[in-house]
Amino acid sequence: MPDVYKYNDIETRKQILQGLMDTDGYAMKNGNCALFTSTSKQLVEDVVFLVQSLGGIAKISSKECGYKKNGIRKITGIAYTATIRHKSPQELFSLPRKREILSDRHFLPRRNIVNIEKIPNSSAKCITVDDSESLYLIENFVVTHNTL
Repeated sequence: MPDVYKYNDIETRKQILQGLMDTDGYAMKNGNCALFTSTSKQLVEDVVFLVQSLGGIAKISSKECGYKKNGIRKITGIAYTATIRHKSPQELFSLPRKREILSDRHFLPRRNIVNIEKIPNSSAKCITVDDSESLYLIENFVVTHNTL
């Protein structure tokens, strides 16, 4: 996906994501998440980027795909799937038939701390940004800040 799509205004990114989800996305019947699957790892990573840039969270998994012929399984490649959670999952799709599957129950995306490790002291440089709350985005659109 060209950067001009990924680094565009909110409405454009939302419409691009909806187009991708309408074609290769699935609305889960439990109503609170969606899936996007492709054999292109880069495309799935780009979908995750769009989701995260719009306030959602996504996790990528993979599995071998193929077919069976005469009882023998033939592996043809790897399929990558992004499991997507968003505060308003209906906004991931523009197709009414997919939107209707999802519940209107809102999910507040959150990330969890899974590990804390002590590291040796080292030199560091603090960052100050021009924001009233000193907030800024780091990798994967995680919001953080520095204190004075």
